Amino acid sequence: MVKKIALWAGLVACLAFSIAVLIGLVQGFYEMDHPPGGWCQDNSATCVHP
Repeated sequence: MVKKIALWAGLVACLAFSIAVLIGLVQGFYEMDHPPGGWCQDNSATCVHP
């Protein structure tokens, strides 16, 4: 019984970590194309150089 609870707790923790990493990647790619304050990535399609 304890092993089954530990297994499910580990799976839930792994899933939560994976979702957090995925959200971070999505936010990072979004910010590359929508720079806050005017910084720019050279490979961004929507980048406007001042």
